[in-house]
Formats: sequence, C-alpha cells, structure tokens
Amino acid sequence: MSDTGRNPDNPTPTREELSARLERAVEIAESCGKTASRYFGTALDVELKDDASPVTVADRETEEAVKKALHATFPGEPVTGEESGSETAGGSRWRWIVDPIDGTRAFVAGVPLYTVLIAAMYDGSPIIGVIHSPETGETVAAADGQGCYLDGVRTAIRDCTRLAEAVINVTDFADFARRCPTLSRNLIPAVSAARGWGDGYGYLLLAAGRTDAMLDPIMNPWDVAPLIPIVEQAGGVITALDGRSTGPLPKSAVAAGEVLHGAILALS
Repeated sequence: MSDTGRNPDNPTPTREELSARLERAVEIAESCGKTASRYFGTALDVELKDDASPVTVADRETEEAVKKALHATFPGEPVTGEESGSETAGGSRWRWIVDPIDGTRAFVAGVPLYTVLIAAMYDGSPIIGVIHSPETGETVAAADGQGCYLDGVRTAIRDCTRLAEAVINVTDFADFARRCPTLSRNLIPAVSAARGWGDGYGYLLLAAGRTDAMLDPIMNPWDVAPLIPIVEQAGGVITALDGRSTGPLPKSAVAAGEVLHGAILALS
C-alpha cells in the first residue's frame, strides 16, 4: 500500500486511502491559508474578473501554493482552481478542486470570515471536502463514510426541524431576493433569524451545529464541491434550490437537516 493508503490491486479508494488523503488535504488547507492570512488587512489592488467577482494577488498566490502542495503529494492528479482553471485530466480518476479564498469580497473588506476550500473528486463525484478558516483557526473536514470533523472532533448538524425555530444563513440577501423572489419572500419571515455569515464559513457553521441552514442562489464547482461531503457526513442534505442537481455539483445550494431542508424547499 502506498503512503496515501492506495492499494494498487484495488482501483477504488479504500477507507485508509480516504483517511490519508483527507489528512493531507487538511494539512494543505491550513498551511496555505497562512499565505492568504499574510495579506489579510493589507492594502490590495482588486481586479474584477469577467463575472465581476473580485480577485487579488492573495487569491492567486494561495491557489498556487495549494496546487504545488497537491501536485507534490498526488502527482498526475489534475487540479481545478478558481483562478487558474482546469488542468487536463490525463488518466487519473481523481481531480482536486480548489477555491483559494472563498469570500474575496469579505477578505478585501477586512472581514475575517473568508475560507480556503479544497475538495477531492473521484470519478466525477466529490468525496472529500475541507473548509479552513485562517483567521478563526477552525477547520471542518469530511470524507465519504467517515463522518465530519471540526478540528479533529466529530461534529454534526443540529436537529432543528421547525422553520420557526431555525437560524438560517444566506451569503448575499440582495442576490437571493433577485434570483429567488418567491423563496426569499416566504422564507425570511418564517424563520427565527436570518444571518449573513455566508460563503464557505456559513457551511462551517452549519456543520458545526451553530446554525440550521445555509442558502446560496448561485454556485461554481469550486464553491460547492467541498461542501457536499461535509454537509452529508455531518448528517445533512445539500441540493440545488429547486431540490435537484445537474450532475454531482449543483449550481445553487440549500443545505440543512433533512426535515428542515424539505420545509425550505416547500416554500419555493
């Protein structure tokens, strides 16, 4: 067996391989998060990409650090990064997905709730996910069949089943209202509280049992891939806002416990 747990006679990931890969992904996220943190709170030139989202030197350097570390540990396995795009797959069944700074708007505004996101996909499905918050020092991580962990301690979504008792998070309320007017109009008055602790950090809060639902009206692969194993292994459900998904990576997201997830979708 290799140092990443791979049994060369078995082409599917073993539990040992998943554990080894998850451990290394956590190490990389936490180490490379220091690259982003060095820039946090400093004056940065902010560029706008074609989709009008911001990018800085911190995004690019952090992504390069993550990619370099992944390639050193898992040679031949392609990486898709938000800033650099997708590498050619070759013959590998694995692909890594990286969002070096999820929440760049928060980052450049000096809000310490940005995160580093890393996912591993196997045969096109995300099976390992990591959310690391450099400024709070927290990491949530999960691999298929192995549970979800906050800083090494097993964690789970809290058991809230009633909308009237639920605390929900939305990354961008204005965008949510524009893209999902019916759901927004019905949901916000129905819940106990609606907070704006969004982006990847909102899903960390969900998995840690500190909030009850997280909604995003638009998602990219690097945004959502790490979240799927984390939410599912924490005992929750994550789908697109219409309750479905186009392929393994939905283009929007609602994540919550099963009962609350269904109650939210019923308001659409």
